[in-house]
Amino acid sequence: MRVNTKAQFDKMTIASGKTVLQFVLDQDEAGEIPDLSQMTGRAVLLDVEPQQATIFDVVPRDDADAIVDVAGYELPEGEEA
Repeated sequence: MRVNTKAQFDKMTIASGKTVLQFVLDQDEAGEIPDLSQMTGRAVLLDVEPQQATIFDVVPRDDADAIVDVAGYELPEGEEA
């Protein structure tokens, strides 16, 4: 079983040799709760990354032929293009 979902990485607690990661599930991802609940107690592989890792690829200012790659750019919530 594989579950891809979005969440806010809220907290990390390290105590007594145990690390606990706490995530707050994005409201739009509530449909994933049944699948996520089946994963409880199981060993899982987490791939944690920022929602928007790169906005622009920076190119030298003197490179007149350079193209700026904006693939994957997302506007902040509430803003329109």
